[in-house]
Amino acid sequence: MSRNASIFVIIIIVALGAGGIYWYLSSGTGTYAPVSSNTDETPPVAQNETSTQGGSTAPKEVTVIYTDSGYSPKSITVKAGTKVTFVNNSSGAMWTASDPHPVHTAYPVSGGCIGSVFDECKADAAGASWSFTFDKVGTWGYHNHRSPSVKGTVIVE
Repeated sequence: MSRNASIFVIIIIVALGAGGIYWYLSSGTGTYAPVSSNTDETPPVAQNETSTQGGSTAPKEVTVIYTDSGYSPKSITVKAGTKVTFVNNSSGAMWTASDPHPVHTAYPVSGGCIGSVFDECKADAAGASWSFTFDKVGTWGYHNHRSPSVKGTVIVE
């Protein structure tokens, strides 16, 4: 085999390997359909555990359930300082991370394993959970890194 043919074969093998790794990390639905935003829909205000310090009632912990149908509720509104726990009740893996996929940089505090501290940094099996405390006011989109078209939103006031 000539030198050029050998180089061509090596390039093809590397490209297939890289494609396989990308597919594995983003597997799930296998599609990257855009998620439409329905501006007519008002996101629910989370009402789990509360604190009555200073006469005001503010949620301190909220739970979002991940199922085979996605995150529920898809959008929540919480006060700054609220801990949100993402529970995997699906038949697959859940790796909750800040949008956009794959860089996870929407939440404005850098760190974590890829871009932002709002990143679970690993896939959890069914029954596992992961929590994050939202300290920054804003609207923060997130997704399942293993199935990037599955998304949700946390609005922090």
